[in-house]
Amino acid sequence: MRLLRAADAAQVRLAPEKCAFRSAAARGARSHLPVAKLSRRLRDACLAANAPGRGLLALRCAALKAAPTPAHLTPQHVDLFVLALASQNHGAALPLLDGPDVLEVNPVLTGVAPKDVLLHCFYGATLLAGLRRYGRACELLVQALVAPTPALNAIQLACYKKLVRII
Repeated sequence: MRLLRAADAAQVRLAPEKCAFRSAAARGARSHLPVAKLSRRLRDACLAANAPGRGLLALRCAALKAAPTPAHLTPQHVDLFVLALASQNHGAALPLLDGPDVLEVNPVLTGVAPKDVLLHCFYGATLLAGLRRYGRACELLVQALVAPTPALNAIQLACYKKLVRII
């Protein structure tokens, strides 16, 4: 956790392989964007230990440092949102939700997947609804619903259900 908080943002973006925890299976192969894998492991470890609040600060720092600009989405956003919901600390994700709108999705630069975009909208809307910011929560849910996908998926269906409950 200290590594994610202490690393400089330029270090995380320019040399992500230096910030990686490599397992025995991955020692031979070069893993893609290990900071994202490290944050995913931290999220899973905090949830398994039933202490989701312990990883909030580290993941918030990682999300802010891994993004090239504040408008970029990273996988660390979703991990932070999951821990914030599990710990019922909705305000922990507020710096990312109150910042500029996420307009940049660059999988090559940040390692974000299409699923992460939809989960960002769903979990972000859930956090905002918990803080009684229903207008912004509805905006995020609508973004997930209009996202181009080949077919309707379970995340978009959950977003639609949540949107109906909020309205």
